[in-house]
Amino acid sequence: MSLYVSPRFSSHLADLCIMSDPLLCYLDHHGLSLDHCPSDPTKFRAVHARRHFSRGSTVITSQPLAAIPLPQTKSDYCNRCFKPDRLQRCSKCKVDLFCGKECFTEAWKEWHRYTCRIPTKTNSKPVPDDNDNDDLGLSNTIYGDGKLDEEMLVRVALALAVQRKVLAPPQKGPAAQQTDPSVETPVVTLSAFSTLMSHADLHPPSTIARYKTLARGAILNPVFNAIPDCDLSMLDLTTYLCRFRCNNFAVHDAQLFAIGEGTYPVGSLFNHSCRPNAVVAYKGATQVLRCIEDVEPGEEVVIGYVDPANGRAARRQKLREKYFFTCVCERCCEGEAGGVAFLDEMLGEAQTELERAQEMMNGTPSATQKWIEAEIRRWKQEQNKYDALTPQQILASSNPLTLPAFASLVLNTLVPAIYQTSITDSTPTPKTTYNDLLTALLAHLHARPAPKHVSRNPTMLRTLVTATRLFYDRIAEDAWDEAGRLGMYVLAVYLLMYPRYHPMVGLHTLTLAKCLWNGVVKGPTETDGARARECERWVGVAKWVVAVGFGEGSQVARELEELAGVVQRDGM
Repeated sequence: MSLYVSPRFSSHLADLCIMSDPLLCYLDHHGLSLDHCPSDPTKFRAVHARRHFSRGSTVITSQPLAAIPLPQTKSDYCNRCFKPDRLQRCSKCKVDLFCGKECFTEAWKEWHRYTCRIPTKTNSKPVPDDNDNDDLGLSNTIYGDGKLDEEMLVRVALALAVQRKVLAPPQKGPAAQQTDPSVETPVVTLSAFSTLMSHADLHPPSTIARYKTLARGAILNPVFNAIPDCDLSMLDLTTYLCRFRCNNFAVHDAQLFAIGEGTYPVGSLFNHSCRPNAVVAYKGATQVLRCIEDVEPGEEVVIGYVDPANGRAARRQKLREKYFFTCVCERCCEGEAGGVAFLDEMLGEAQTELERAQEMMNGTPSATQKWIEAEIRRWKQEQNKYDALTPQQILASSNPLTLPAFASLVLNTLVPAIYQTSITDSTPTPKTTYNDLLTALLAHLHARPAPKHVSRNPTMLRTLVTATRLFYDRIAEDAWDEAGRLGMYVLAVYLLMYPRYHPMVGLHTLTLAKCLWNGVVKGPTETDGARARECERWVGVAKWVVAVGFGEGSQVARELEELAGVVQRDGM
């Protein structure tokens, strides 16, 4: 186990602990500390900033102990680095694909020399499992009789077996082998993995039984016979599966679609919050943690384990089932007055699967959909009225909010605090000021009288889900005017649920700008000049959010720059 630096340690002792442990040395080099949390029963430990991190900056990177593509994306990405370019299939096994000789060579050293030409089926018939239904979040099959969990287990076991000598006690190896504290060596990765919680005593008996079945199958896999001196037991493998369940990440592409699954030990050290100040992104198979708000020395760096767009009950259920804790972040503090805790009381919960199925079977639009469509028509007919509305006028009214009025209030209140139109002013509203604006806005929305009909409430999650579906339906139909208005409403709710520079906000703002530009190009009217200026405004907003959430050199940023160039050239 790694040593931990507690705030109770003296500065000298803390420095000694850091110097003697490669993991702590790696974190310290990146301005971070790993601290025990004895006063917080919900946290075993936490990663704190030791210096200032600016929003948009990289906090740290994390290398995968193992990462594999999902079954449906296996043929689209390099099976080692997740790049989609120039893929070539291994000439021996005809199964795994690589982007070039370099990746193939590294994969051969790490794992492919053991798995190449090995049959995918195990040597014994799998033990029947009464709970074979994926309800526990286990992955689907990849090929043959193997499962994604077993594939990940074999790959991690390979990494651990090949590097078993570096897992010796610190005085025998790891500290001596860690030469460059800026680089995450295998010693750091494996040291971090050895500290991850498995919560083996909290998993349901049926899950443990399933893991034992998978571990037994992995041991009987011919791959294990090919590994020299592999002494991993079934208990070891079962414990690793428990760690995967609590710590694995979904690897996603630039559009935030999942393309793989990976074990990222350093990334797993960071705790969860439903209002995170950092996000994870992927550069190939490397995990990159980016700040989406300024982080000050002593402040905990937190990421989101679940989508903040879920309601409180849904988030808590997912966190309990997968991570075995109840979130008590500022958004989840039920019953406390003020702050973002108001948000979930307004949002409510999304439809259940049964409710969605029943609605689809009815074959007719729901009451919520009919109301949204009527509100969008009203918005179009009374465009000048809503354009002239100020937040102060909306706040002064005691009537239930219409959908256009809600969108206008939120966007006109929060968007000016996201970006600056002046090129010389590159400092948007500070985090504390923005949080004050958001808190005051949520307090007003919470206190405002609710509509008589639940289906006519613009602040509810069910309304958002229906509007999002209609948004993409209108895009598919080339109905750009309606898509633009729906997109503005969706963005308004996103700005309440997500931190202002979250990648989801950036992606949606980019999509909104595209809709508005398509409306200018494909529906020429006398108001094209105003519409082009509006599009340019949203391109400007997207630039700020994308630069922070994705980075200026990212694929999304390049796509945005291309759109900005077209708007600048053809819009005026």
